[in-house]
Amino acid sequence: FASTPETWAQFTHDNIQRAERERQASINLRTLIDNILQDTSEDLRLQCAAVDKAFAKRCEEVEDAKRKLESHLRKVLEEIGDQENNIESLRQAIRDKETALKVAQTRLYQRTFRPHIELCKDPAQFRLVSEVEEL
Repeated sequence: FASTPETWAQFTHDNIQRAERERQASINLRTLIDNILQDTSEDLRLQCAAVDKAFAKRCEEVEDAKRKLESHLRKVLEEIGDQENNIESLRQAIRDKETALKVAQTRLYQRTFRPHIELCKDPAQFRLVSEVEEL
């Protein structure tokens, strides 16, 4: 099949038009891709900024919580020290009263060995009983 100059010219013209349409489609596609890439890049920048902001806020919250916990720990340790001092003070107070208690108990015990009429419940007896109870 041989071509004539008119068919060749028509074929060439059609080929040029098709090439021009493809070139225009390629330009449109390239423009669309560039826009998508720009939008994606902007979205990524915005997301990066949002993540950085959220991370910085969370870091501040963690630091604040740490400061509060450290402060609370100092207070608790101080209270523990105070309670240990109170316990030691109470132990010392008990030790201080032990001797007096033993003396009062011994006197009360010794009174139980008094013979007959001497074994009576007099004010001295009542005072010894109340002293033991008080101590």
